[in-house]
Amino acid sequence: MSHSQTLERPASHGVGVLGRIGQICYRRRIVTVLAWIFLVVSLITLWQKFGAASDDSFGGNDPGQSVLNAHFHRQSGDTLTLAISSRAPIDSPAVKARITSALVPFEHAAGVTSVTSPYKVPGQISHGEHVAFATVQFAVQGSKISNSEATALMHDATAASGHGLKFSLGGDVVDLAETPYGGPTEGIGIMAAAIVLLIAFGSLLAMGLPVVTAVFGIGAGLSLIALLGHIFPAPSFSPIVASMIGLGVGVDYALFMVTRYREALRAGAAPEDAIVLTMKTAGRSVLTAGCTVAIGMLGLLVLRQQLMNGVAIAAAVTVAATVLGSITLLPALLGFTGTRLAKPSRLRGESGGRPLGAALRIPGALKRRERRSLRASAAGQAGVATGQSGVVAGPSSSERPHAAERWAAVVQRRPVLAAIGSAVVILLLAAPALGMKLSMPDESTQARGTMGYASYATMARGFGPGFDAPLIVAASLPSPSASTAGLASAIAHTSGIASLTPVIVSPDGKAAMLIAYPTTGEQDPATNTLV
Repeated sequence: MSHSQTLERPASHGVGVLGRIGQICYRRRIVTVLAWIFLVVSLITLWQKFGAASDDSFGGNDPGQSVLNAHFHRQSGDTLTLAISSRAPIDSPAVKARITSALVPFEHAAGVTSVTSPYKVPGQISHGEHVAFATVQFAVQGSKISNSEATALMHDATAASGHGLKFSLGGDVVDLAETPYGGPTEGIGIMAAAIVLLIAFGSLLAMGLPVVTAVFGIGAGLSLIALLGHIFPAPSFSPIVASMIGLGVGVDYALFMVTRYREALRAGAAPEDAIVLTMKTAGRSVLTAGCTVAIGMLGLLVLRQQLMNGVAIAAAVTVAATVLGSITLLPALLGFTGTRLAKPSRLRGESGGRPLGAALRIPGALKRRERRSLRASAAGQAGVATGQSGVVAGPSSSERPHAAERWAAVVQRRPVLAAIGSAVVILLLAAPALGMKLSMPDESTQARGTMGYASYATMARGFGPGFDAPLIVAASLPSPSASTAGLASAIAHTSGIASLTPVIVSPDGKAAMLIAYPTTGEQDPATNTLV
């Protein structure tokens, strides 16, 4: 049986594993799409109910944190800083009464173990006596404090403000509630991809298929990340990295396959035959490329860092989900389009009156035999074969090439100029990276107008910029009566230290803790030098 006959009546033999998968998904497209919807909805539901919390333990086995967890149980949870700014002196009776009453809702908030008033602990009132702070202590880590709890505390701070007194709550929990990870950026990325695809395809239908496939793959991948977090803990930013990579490869792979399918249709192949051909060619490339990307991301495991392990697993899982969507969901979606993708595009200005033989543009990656058979099949359907010679009519001389083809011709005629010009553009776009400073974010990097930044600004004004970069010193004591004066004195006389809190001894007398505040902020390189 010739290849053209095979295209007219697909057989299970000779189509290959990927071709067979595409054939099955095409013939059972309704079941395939419903199965994907059920799968993604189920994974998202499991994510919401049983998903693991993110793990931002960047330091691994931190001996200082181990001491705090073992001997300062109340201090092992997260803390929030309630910054207080007053026009009148903080010590005035009227202001003291208002601040004391404002702290009551925080003391009774869910999960709060204690609230340290600025009037009970030395050092919590600035020298100018117009700025002070209270510490809100939780019994659990910030990852276990919900956004609703943080929002309620922020509301209490706003409600207590006014008449010359302003309360601003700050801390990682507040920052996450005000500016959650992700946000609208993924939506912007999808819209940008949709616009590019619309320009490339000139068709809303062809544009929508890669986007839908990528969204399904990313949804499944992100859900799996949260569920696998019980085995491979991932940091809170891993979904951002995974969705960024997943969106890129998902749209790219689906674009590749839609393009190949569209060209096969225009070459005269039936929809099912075009699916088989697409899976045998583009599908194989997609599977190879996806496995390569996943293996490359898993290479981060070589670093043996818990932080990078989570990122590697998250990215690899999301890429795997998008590849699975490309080779199963996409063939089913293409089945619903029939031959509509073969129609000329109005946006691209393609001529609709060309004979089918003139539309033959088979990719160079196809085997020579496939190109010959598709041309022969198309010529027979269009009736353009010339008697005994069997020559297929070529493109009309009046046919105008597409803008992309004209641009490609320009680049080919001037390859050196094109290379230099593109290199200049890329270098100009990359120039800002020369001034990029890498560090962990703090509240000084929060958006202006947020309560987190207001808290930082108030504390920096009253206690200096280093207040947002506290250095916690934990020490094990040989006996409850051991002196910590030497430790405190050594730290206090270190250049770059602005102030120290009094030394606190644990209830069991086996450990001590103090906080040193540097003179510089967290983003200042001098702070790293001080540490």
